[in-house]
Amino acid sequence: MEKEPVGEKQGNLNRFFGCWHLNMSNPITKNAATFKYCMNCGLRRIYDLENHKATGAFYRPSVSEDIHFV
Repeated sequence: MEKEPVGEKQGNLNRFFGCWHLNMSNPITKNAATFKYCMNCGLRRIYDLENHKATGAFYRPSVSEDIHFV
């Protein structure tokens, strides 16, 4: 029986116990990119202005980007 890598176990645990991203911001456009962010954990998701829906996976902004929470 193979052991699962630790990263996969943490990923599965986060799916159940981590942030569910239910409190999303309004769409924001910055540097020609439009996204919504989770107001609980700060993860972002690309937002398509034409179809009015979020697409793709959640991601963290790079450290060089300035992040402001209000």
